[in-house]
Order: sequence, then structure tokens, then C-alpha cells
Amino acid sequence: MAARVVLQSWKEISAYVGRTDRTLQRWERKFGFPVHRPAGKSRSAVIAVASEIDEWMRATPLLQEAREAASQTTPVRDHGVSVDEEEERTEPERMDLPSAEACSGKSYADIAQSLEAHKLRLQAGLERQRELCGEQRALLQQIRSLRQQLKHAKLSVIRKLGKIEL
Repeated sequence: MAARVVLQSWKEISAYVGRTDRTLQRWERKFGFPVHRPAGKSRSAVIAVASEIDEWMRATPLLQEAREAASQTTPVRDHGVSVDEEEERTEPERMDLPSAEACSGKSYADIAQSLEAHKLRLQAGLERQRELCGEQRALLQQIRSLRQQLKHAKLSVIRKLGKIEL
């Protein structure tokens, strides 16, 4: 029987998976990431079994959808940026790469697809953030304009009331 690799903290688990502690904690809440709490409390120490994590990563529909989406993307140049997006890039992207342990047992194509899907999600998020910032600027401009109109209307009413009382 093969020895079970037990990871004894969020730090060890995150190094194994190649994600941050916070991401794994979010995955635990939202997607049932396989960690165990020996004390049985929601905020106690955690342990995880590497084989359970590997099975979860293979079986999680969210990750499978990301792999499928990555296989249907636009052509990509050698350095990992799609032809259409290369000209739009204004600043370098920061992307945490998975650790060697997280990549063991996976093919290069699977790892590349996973990274490409992650990059596409980040780019979509950045684009949405830019759109929201533009909408926010437009709304702030409307607020300023309405405040100015209100100020002028208020002054006009005050002037009219002043004339009536005289």
C-alpha cells in the first residue's frame, strides 16, 4: 500500500496545490475543497491528504470547464498572450505559477490549459473592472452636474424669496 501524504497546515496545502491560503479557504467554503479539521470546529487547524486533493482537482467541474474554455480560445503566440490581446496590454500581468508539487502527475498540456484558463479569467476580470471604472466616472460626473444644477436652483429660489419679502 502506498504511503499517504498528509499535509498539516494551510501553508503546506497551498504549496502543494500552488494557490494561496485564501484561495483554498474560499474553495473550501464554496466548492468543498477536501480539508479535515481534527478538532471538528470551523476555525480550527486543518490537515489534508494529498491523494484526496488530487482526486478533487480532477473531479471538480469548475476546473474541467476552465480547461474546456481554454481549449476554445483565440490563437496564442509562444509567450502566452493571444494575438488579439497583445496590442491591448498596457501593463505586465502578475500571475502566480503553480508549484512543482502541484504539477506532478499532470501533463504539460493540462498545466498549460489550466494556466491559459486562469489567465483568460484574469483578463476578463480586468476588462470588466475597466468598464466599471468608466461607468463610475460617468456617474460621478452626473452627480457633480446635478449638484451644480441644484446649487444654482437653490440660489435662484433664495433670490426670488428675497425680492418678494422686500
